[in-house]
Amino acid sequence: MDPRTYDTAQPLIASLPQVPLLPQQMLPSRSSRKDCIRLRGLPYEAQVETILEFLGEHSQAIVYQGVHMVYNAQGQPSGEAFIQMDSEDSAFLAALQRHHRYIMGKKPRYIEVFQCSIDDMNLVLTGGIPVQRPLLSPAHGRLYPDPAQHGRASQWRSRRDIPQSRGG
Repeated sequence: MDPRTYDTAQPLIASLPQVPLLPQQMLPSRSSRKDCIRLRGLPYEAQVETILEFLGEHSQAIVYQGVHMVYNAQGQPSGEAFIQMDSEDSAFLAALQRHHRYIMGKKPRYIEVFQCSIDDMNLVLTGGIPVQRPLLSPAHGRLYPDPAQHGRASQWRSRRDIPQSRGG
């Protein structure tokens, strides 16, 4: 074919299929589900046990290795934590019933509890840099649920060899 005398030939495909396009934000994904909660205002000395006590019966809905403490760039606790729950409903109820409650530390602390997604969690844990997959929490001898208990947080054991990540 001569480029100067370009003539329209038959298309390679007779007709394109009509497929409705959805915006990216409307496509379902694990990360867009709001099945996490964010705790803000935690005492700096707070441990996983402290969070479990604060959440009460809602701690039964925490997924395996689902407690993520947030640390600043110097490795110090930031007073925040993200908790992965087994469903959006569990996260909603925990946020609704525990928001604006107090937690006991050296002094009573007012805790904010918000429902959020894994993307929100990763954004904070990576210092604002989006990631493709969830991060694991730092676990310096922290507690984690026993997988023999159906993946729920009903039994907790201490472990030091869990992979770590630190957020800024």
